[in-house]
Amino acid sequence: MFLFILNQTFKLNLVITKNGGGKIMIRKTSVILVFGLLILSTTGVLITDGKESSKIFGHKNNITEIIETLPPNRENLSYYPKSHDFGNKYEGEVDNTTFEIWNSGCCTLYYELTWNCSWVDVHPTIGISQGEHDTIFVDINTTGLVWGSYICNILITSNNGSGIFTVMVNILRENYLNITVGEAWEFLINTNNGIQIPIDIRTDDEWKKEHIDTPFPENPKHHYLDDLQNETKLKEFKELYNGKEIILYSESSDQSAIAAQMLIDNKFFGTIYNMLGGITTWKAAGYPTIGNRPPEKPTITGPQKGKVGIVYNYTFNTTDLDDDYLYYYINWSDDTGEGWFGPYASGENVIVNHTWSKKGTYIIKTKARDIYNDESIWSNLIITIPRNKVVSKPFMNFLENYPNLYSILGYLLRF
Repeated sequence: MFLFILNQTFKLNLVITKNGGGKIMIRKTSVILVFGLLILSTTGVLITDGKESSKIFGHKNNITEIIETLPPNRENLSYYPKSHDFGNKYEGEVDNTTFEIWNSGCCTLYYELTWNCSWVDVHPTIGISQGEHDTIFVDINTTGLVWGSYICNILITSNNGSGIFTVMVNILRENYLNITVGEAWEFLINTNNGIQIPIDIRTDDEWKKEHIDTPFPENPKHHYLDDLQNETKLKEFKELYNGKEIILYSESSDQSAIAAQMLIDNKFFGTIYNMLGGITTWKAAGYPTIGNRPPEKPTITGPQKGKVGIVYNYTFNTTDLDDDYLYYYINWSDDTGEGWFGPYASGENVIVNHTWSKKGTYIIKTKARDIYNDESIWSNLIITIPRNKVVSKPFMNFLENYPNLYSILGYLLRF
């Protein structure tokens, strides 16, 4: 028997010799000597890597075999699960969950939990495990949290290993508010209580035929309910109205309640009112309605005289009383470039260029159309492209001798 006293982990070529000269070669084995002892004998050897279980190899009848497995010789931090998502909550709600910490190694594991989130509480915050599973309680309180997503990382440290338990929660906007048609009317005729925007979610034909009539800037807008189920159009809606107060209405109030909940579920950031009874109750109460209105007559601005082959810019503009998006139809009177252009916002300047290839007198004609196909009346602008004036060289030589005549002629011909 040989006794070695060592204090570190190392690699070696280990040769064990049996009485009678038989040899067993174990190459480059990581050896950690528990309590600094490695005992070699004719019966066995202890080999461990410090993480996995140690094994005792025995030698009998020229055969090496594992005769016993020992537990690892270090503590090892283990915990499960690694995270918890509390999902959607409204501000002021509370909830809780648990997870477990244990020592999957030997000896005694000491651990501590720390975090930096005011809405999270954890207990216990310290513990000791010699293999038993400890339950950790995690409580959340969303009081004071504004709309949005929150993540809290709880750090677990120990005398052998560390980890993070992650807590997540999504705070929804407060639920929508139901209001009567009378309360809606009071909102919409008075900007002292803020600006509320009525949103009609009925079909295009229903809107075109009739919708509630309230003054600017609280005049109604139209967004069909089915459009809110389209990801792109829903995103556009949120970009238009996030942070604002909106009043949803439909024919009754069932559909507008569905729209309100849909917006809440899709993280709409704003105040949502649901007008009870819809436009049916609104009319029964004697409040005004109006049908879709066509755009105003467009204006055309730009040069009214020009030359062949020169590019000229013209500006087209009109407004829509319902604030609908608009298309413009332009006829240049030269068999080129006719058709609808758009959509453009109500009141937006639309600049289009054009070049005439022949002399003559032209009439630019335009009209506007809203998204419900109601059209404005036509607008016209007369354009003159005169004949290019050609002056002979002898005549120019004559004028050079009489400069006063040149000036008079230039004035007459409007050079």
